[in-house]
Amino acid sequence: MAASAIETSAPAKAVLSGEYAVLVGAPALVAALDRRVRCRLTVREQGGWEFLGTGHAMHQRMTRDELLASPADTLAGIVPQVLRANETPPHVGVEIDSTACYQGGVKLGLGSSAAVVASLATALSALAGRRCRLAELLTLHGRLQGGGSGLDVAAAASGGVIRFATGKAVPVKLPRDLYLRFVFAGHGTATAPMLARFHAWRKGEMPAPLRALEHAAEQVAALASSGVAVGTFLEALAVNAEALRHMDEAAGIGIFGSSHRAAARLAAKSGVIYKPCGAGGGDIGVAASDSRERLDAFGDDVIEAGLTPVAASIDPAGVG
Repeated sequence: MAASAIETSAPAKAVLSGEYAVLVGAPALVAALDRRVRCRLTVREQGGWEFLGTGHAMHQRMTRDELLASPADTLAGIVPQVLRANETPPHVGVEIDSTACYQGGVKLGLGSSAAVVASLATALSALAGRRCRLAELLTLHGRLQGGGSGLDVAAAASGGVIRFATGKAVPVKLPRDLYLRFVFAGHGTATAPMLARFHAWRKGEMPAPLRALEHAAEQVAALASSGVAVGTFLEALAVNAEALRHMDEAAGIGIFGSSHRAAARLAAKSGVIYKPCGAGGGDIGVAASDSRERLDAFGDDVIEAGLTPVAASIDPAGVG
């Protein structure tokens, strides 16, 4: 019997606004990016279950019984959460390619784990003739990662640009003539310690800098799909970036790491807006403008300063 295969892919993401504020219920704008994680499942005649990863390198082999007993906070543990025991073949090859979320062998911080979960779970559910819903993907990723808002999962599932709040994603459109450029800070960031510092600072309360960030995030999200002029949207995005910086200074989280501060200075010089994406510290940031020429000047300065541009565009397609 010939082996049968299922192939899926899911986009990476960049947070355009609303990071940290989304953790207290404010909306975030999240863009799916055309750096996709790819998954291939091959049902075989022997060999048990074999997981092979590139980008994030991994190689693991196990029996079906071992697979079904895998804990929920492991990649293998996704399988028994998606497939019932009687739906689980005894021999499957799982290939996951996340190299698009790396550059020079370094992880860029584009939400690759969420894209892995979305692509793998979608492929697994296809084995059983089903399709995972967003709520299921959010649960799977939450168990794997141990927390977070889920915005990266929602972007991987939906594609395009979404307004995400309290577990729900709504597609939106950015203003015409809005141009984006992404920059890698040169090192990755572990999200969990950043979130721990945030929660330790707020102590379940809403300090003034967080309230200001919440309001700024709400303003940016409200302008998406409103038909507003690009200049008005950029003004709101600049306010959001400044509110994020003020909260970072108050909380001591480290969102604006040294590379992000350098990129922000270059952005100000070129007349464009810049902010870290997501947890910050390292990973990527985004520059935004209504002028390609100003963004090009910023890009030249970024390279000269030793920072790393990241080629990426908004991907309209979600997992599939």
